[in-house]
Amino acid sequence: MIDDIILAALDELMFDAFELPEDEAAFNVCVTKARGDLVPRAEAYEELLSALLTQVVSVKRMIKSHSNPLAIALAAGDIQQQLDRLIWPGFLRETPWLWLTQYTRFLRGIELRLEKMGQNPGRDTANTQVINTLWAEHEKRLGIEGVWAYQQNPAWQEYRWMLEELRVSLFAQSLKTMMPVSEKRLRKQWQTSQS
Repeated sequence: MIDDIILAALDELMFDAFELPEDEAAFNVCVTKARGDLVPRAEAYEELLSALLTQVVSVKRMIKSHSNPLAIALAAGDIQQQLDRLIWPGFLRETPWLWLTQYTRFLRGIELRLEKMGQNPGRDTANTQVINTLWAEHEKRLGIEGVWAYQQNPAWQEYRWMLEELRVSLFAQSLKTMMPVSEKRLRKQWQTSQS
């Protein structure tokens, strides 16, 4: 995690949008540009990571201590997949800062989903199916075209994060989304990402 924090801060400060320096002079300019801000930026990543891990522990405790584990089995599996897609070795470095700052809201959305689980399990299952269908398209394409194609396609990247926003919209409406989002809007964004 320490390496991830340092590399995330270096990447953000030194190499804007994956543009690598082409020679030693350009590299030295990047180093000079980043030098003064590296420690504060790494500390910001560390604070964010600490808060996120605290929330993840809270989510896992909520799942484990639920009064009816069988009733939430499908949701618990979906939540674990969501956590795995949000947090993996290297996620700090590979996730844009804008979206990293939304993780606390995404995790709060999971908590709210778990709190409301007993109210309407059928709706939760239907919402999970919507998300899984949309996510499957993303995964299939990622398997065919690869991570590099994804990184070079801003519309596709936006689709990926719209999926997280759709989760908030479906499971924790009270948290609000950063943008208008619906299944229809995601399908339109998907078409845009393929143009």
